[in-house]
Amino acid sequence: MARSEHIKKAIANLTNNNNNNDNVIDGKVSISYQQIIDSLVEVIIENEEGDVFNDLVTKWTRDIEATRCDEIQLIRRKPSWKVIEAEFKKKHNSISGNNNDESTTNPNLPKKTSHTTKKKLNTSSLNHGITEEEKARVQKLFDEMDKSKLWILEETKRAAANEVVEVLSVEEKILKFASSCNFRHPSQLFILDLTDKHWENVFTQKEIQELEETGDKVLVPVDDANEEKLNELNELNTAEDVYNYSRTINHNPKEQPWQAWFTMTLMKTAYQFIHNVNISTYLESDKQYLLWGLLNDIFTGSNIAAHE
Repeated sequence: MARSEHIKKAIANLTNNNNNNDNVIDGKVSISYQQIIDSLVEVIIENEEGDVFNDLVTKWTRDIEATRCDEIQLIRRKPSWKVIEAEFKKKHNSISGNNNDESTTNPNLPKKTSHTTKKKLNTSSLNHGITEEEKARVQKLFDEMDKSKLWILEETKRAAANEVVEVLSVEEKILKFASSCNFRHPSQLFILDLTDKHWENVFTQKEIQELEETGDKVLVPVDDANEEKLNELNELNTAEDVYNYSRTINHNPKEQPWQAWFTMTLMKTAYQFIHNVNISTYLESDKQYLLWGLLNDIFTGSNIAAHE
């Protein structure tokens, strides 16, 4: 059964159970996101094949939005996914344990490297095996680097001065780890994502701290005025609240382009929810324009030029 069918069935059951005066608004049964999600816990866990929890949330949220039902008033308060997340982790820990047992008893299965830890990984790319040819390409990437520009951390130098250890650059440590993996990993493109717990087995804590503190922050900090607006937005509960709030934001569109974009984005987005717009029948291009329209004019009024 498709996700949409499960959602329709859950809504129908909730409608029958909540059909009393306390739960009826303007002739429609009032049902919250949380009620729908809570009634689908077992269905979601049983039918979900992916291994990234955020993908699960995105898919089910999207399909709940796309499932139109004129008999209900959907209350769009931000739901909690904690119960489903706990069941999701339990399911995948069980699968991981079974796979480990199979790898032990079946000599034909590739053995996992010592870099695989019990901690949660931050990438799903490790589910795909890497070939010897791909490993050779990793080595080729390193060989083509200018060795005079390899980055040796100060902490690495200090550790080498106190102990008889080989001084390895950041790139050499990445190469060593990338080559030892039996699965695809961002390190094989020399991408160093410090949120990935694997690196705790490659770099010392002091080295990781130096890596984190080197260079400027990727994201520009939000100024106080804009942070205040975001905090106010976080206190709102319904699409109508957001729409009305956006109308109260006093700003100069020429001198405050971010607040102009923020206002228009809130208004346009809330408007779709107020009217329960069903995009399931839209053309793919219309869906992308509607869902990602907020990106079309985000750079207007800024010093950033957007190109195709």
